[in-house]
Amino acid sequence: MKFYNREKELELLKKIETLSHKSAQLTFLTGRRRVGKTTLLRECFKGKAYLYFFIGKKNEILLCEEFSETIRQVLKIEQFENFRTFSKLFAFLI
Repeated sequence: MKFYNREKELELLKKIETLSHKSAQLTFLTGRRRVGKTTLLRECFKGKAYLYFFIGKKNEILLCEEFSETIRQVLKIEQFENFRTFSKLFAFLI
């Protein structure tokens, strides 16, 4: 798939990344289905470590288990508890 016409969005995401070097940044990307949200993120952060959480139609506990595993793998944390609530999970990340 060809990637094009997203220069403004890429610029904004790179600006947010630059800001993250000084203080924590949390970015939510929302939109209609099949418009290239995931492709945009992958293109912007190609070759860099980042956390990407897909919000599926699951309950909070199951999502937190999946997100905890993602955190463990990306951040390479061996001793890591599985969080059961979004508030505890995101408090840990912040």
